Amino acid sequence: MTAAAADPAPNDVALAVRNVTKTFKGVRALTDVSIDFRRGRITGFVGPNGAGKSTLVNVASGLLHPDSGRIELDGKDVTGLGLAAHARLGIVRTFQHPRLFGGHTAGEMVRTALRAPSTDGRTRDAGEVLAHFALEHVTDVVVDDLPYGTKKLLNVAIAWALRPRVLLLDEPFAGVGHGDRELFVDAIAAVAESGVAVGLIEHNVGVVMRLSSQLVVLDSGRVIFDGDPVEGQRDPEVLAAYFGDPDAPALPAMVGENDDE
Repeated sequence: MTAAAADPAPNDVALAVRNVTKTFKGVRALTDVSIDFRRGRITGFVGPNGAGKSTLVNVASGLLHPDSGRIELDGKDVTGLGLAAHARLGIVRTFQHPRLFGGHTAGEMVRTALRAPSTDGRTRDAGEVLAHFALEHVTDVVVDDLPYGTKKLLNVAIAWALRPRVLLLDEPFAGVGHGDRELFVDAIAAVAESGVAVGLIEHNVGVVMRLSSQLVVLDSGRVIFDGDPVEGQRDPEVLAAYFGDPDAPALPAMVGENDDE
């Protein structure tokens, strides 16, 4: 399953990053970055280690504040708000490693998330959420006993249970085995099809190419490509960033395993 590509409409931007710069101890992690996250579309982010991908999702989700620039949700400035406030407004993110409450079952975790106020007016129950992610069989399983890949998929399910407008996924496929990978691909595509704007930060370039209708490539904190994934895969500046060679044949299916930001 892949996300359907469509011509963007002017009013379909859910989350906008506008001219954002972020510096750590004099080192610029992001420089004048501007990106649109569109409803019902998956925006994939790739780039060499240290390119600024994790910093971008941290700023967009409110975990970090930019030094300059703006974060806008449906045209409203939310730049000064923190992670919890962003989540209440509908900007939800996951982390590279699953964050679950030990001692609780998968069903309990989802039911807790569903108690949060809805930002989209939709109602769901725990059974629907778990079924959406093919997790019905772990409803009564304590999360500590779940395999790592299942924990990561449950983490995405919990995020979707919060009924986000925007879902930012930070390396959801890292550490996930081939057996679970197709479940992830289908689940993330289905989230976008439900109208959510999805941001996908991922080292597995092959997965990004399958899922994304928009590709953003970062290098040294700057956007060097923003557009069609097929074009980006062969863009000379993108290939130079990865290989130091603008004439390299194409991006590989897999680049690295961990972002060292």
